[in-house]
Amino acid sequence: MTLAAQPARGVSGDLYDFYVEGGRLRGLVVGDVSGHGISAGLVMLMVQSIAAALIRRDRKISPSEVLVWL
Repeated sequence: MTLAAQPARGVSGDLYDFYVEGGRLRGLVVGDVSGHGISAGLVMLMVQSIAAALIRRDRKISPSEVLVWL
């Protein structure tokens, strides 16, 4: 059997990220860029990375402050 690499026809862009601290749900991030291409997927990756960094940096940051920073 020969396997050949096939390029993807589309990029999925669903994001869900849970922030748990001390066994309790502290935050939830949900996003969707499905069907909008690679550029939208890359933007979603950047937003997720920045949100995660903000929450790790300041555990008392409010959801509204995260959105202001983003």
